[in-house]
Amino acid sequence: MNEFERCPAELFHVLFEYFWAHEILHLFSNLNNRIDLILKFYSTYRINFQSIRKSDFDLICEQIPPEQIISLILSDQNDTIGQSKLFLSYFQIEKLINLRYLSLIRIKHEPLHRILSNLYKLNRLHSLSFDSSGGKGVLINKDNIFNEFDDKIYSILPKHYPEILPKLKYLSTYYSDELTLIHFPYLHQLRLYSSSFDHINEIFQHSPQLQCVTLFLNSFQNFHQIQSCHLLKRLYLIISEIKNEYELSDMSIIDGYRWQTITQSLMSFNFLLLVQDNLTEQSLDSFRTSFWIEEKHWFIAFYDKHLFTVSVSDFALPYMKLTSETSLYSTIPNNTLLYRSKYSIFQRRIVLNKNTFRFTSIKHLGLHWNDSFEILSSIIDINQLQTLTFLSNSYYLLKYMQYHMPNLRILNFQGVTRPLELLLEKGHLESVQLKQIRTLRFKTYLFQNEPMYYPNKLCHAFPFIEHLDTWPIRSRSDIIYCIEKFPRLTSATFYIHHSVNNASRCSELVPNLILNDIKQFFNCSATCHVDFYGQKITVPQHIHIWLGERFPNGISSNYQQPRFKYLWNEIKDIFHSFY
Repeated sequence: MNEFERCPAELFHVLFEYFWAHEILHLFSNLNNRIDLILKFYSTYRINFQSIRKSDFDLICEQIPPEQIISLILSDQNDTIGQSKLFLSYFQIEKLINLRYLSLIRIKHEPLHRILSNLYKLNRLHSLSFDSSGGKGVLINKDNIFNEFDDKIYSILPKHYPEILPKLKYLSTYYSDELTLIHFPYLHQLRLYSSSFDHINEIFQHSPQLQCVTLFLNSFQNFHQIQSCHLLKRLYLIISEIKNEYELSDMSIIDGYRWQTITQSLMSFNFLLLVQDNLTEQSLDSFRTSFWIEEKHWFIAFYDKHLFTVSVSDFALPYMKLTSETSLYSTIPNNTLLYRSKYSIFQRRIVLNKNTFRFTSIKHLGLHWNDSFEILSSIIDINQLQTLTFLSNSYYLLKYMQYHMPNLRILNFQGVTRPLELLLEKGHLESVQLKQIRTLRFKTYLFQNEPMYYPNKLCHAFPFIEHLDTWPIRSRSDIIYCIEKFPRLTSATFYIHHSVNNASRCSELVPNLILNDIKQFFNCSATCHVDFYGQKITVPQHIHIWLGERFPNGISSNYQQPRFKYLWNEIKDIFHSFY
């Protein structure tokens, strides 16, 4: 037994706080009997099932008792389709007696009803979320904000509010009139999605302990003053549209003096506003006063029709679209926060002013780019990128990703028809192998009238893909072929090609037959869900599959353990910090 394995159980418990439950089980199980015993009696597991591998989901559900779970994130998103129903086949909600935090992401109607009906029995629950925020931070992509909820969720949430919400300290939900009637004596943090600011002050009045508020507003029609809440210290605003009472663009909100009267007592104030009108350098003058620059150190920038704060601490840059024709203005007096661009060649195609700074922390980027890779890398620290969304005129960048974007994990292809033809027939993938990419996404409408392609070239260029969304298929055999070509695939969304007639869609492309094929060819468990064209048109359009671990010969693979070797360096750093 080495020095690490002789550590007291309490130190292991501290160490476990840095990891999710599936990471703990993979890293520490079967090292020796003593550590296995520590794992068995560890009572504060935090479980994150969002985008998880199904094999890890099964492992957790089989090994961790419900009373040892204190935090749980459930997701029925396409990459973990049917997860909530499967979870409820393992656990009864009322058995999670020590659960403190619960996040429910796009949960289907029937399991959501089952969960909400029993939440009042969980006496230790103090945090509840109905979005993908994980209980902290802000959503990166504002375009997805109001897709977090659907009409069925709206219909069943309010009826459960009175028995659940009054005891909460953290709440993330969508606005309903019922919220204005509930008292929140313990609520410290509120994250609220709403079509407008109307009636939100009434919620503030019933929340005397409220300290932090994040508001996602679909529109902003009047310059309301935030209701006085003497403990409120942090305010975050994300507004999709600014209009006045006549439904016209309202620029009065871009007034630093008026915001100053509202935010005097705040420790932190951040916002992201979509501005339809073009601003100039002078438009930001009201945010250049001593209050903003010297007292609060709150800096403002305007970029690609977005007005947003640039904070030195707790608010990352929002999801931004970078084009070859974009102007940027900011109130940063000097570029000590974000560095000045390195190349004067900007003037060739980009119009940038003297206060231009370099984006050093953008992790999610939308790109419509015609200039050189060198200019792009001078504007953005591309080493930080994790998600890249781009159009066909930027496909040439694929050849640079292999060596210059080591942290890139997600590629989104948007805004062009026949993307596969451009990718596979125009040579963009020749001599390219992007081993760092884990997720490929295509928009469904891009495949309209496109010939059928098979993933041979794609699987060579992206050998480690785990999530594929969306790939065209014509038959169940195409599904099996695609799964076979991507050996690490854990979830996939397939779009049924336009050439398939309705009769074949309804008779052949059904969940039971698809799951039987997967079981036969890969000897693995899976969940499957079919989306139809509409509620009244029961013709399959998309097929979502969540795959378990494959056992082609009936023998468990040894693939899981190496996936977590990267965490050992983090463990060593944590371990050494105690000595």
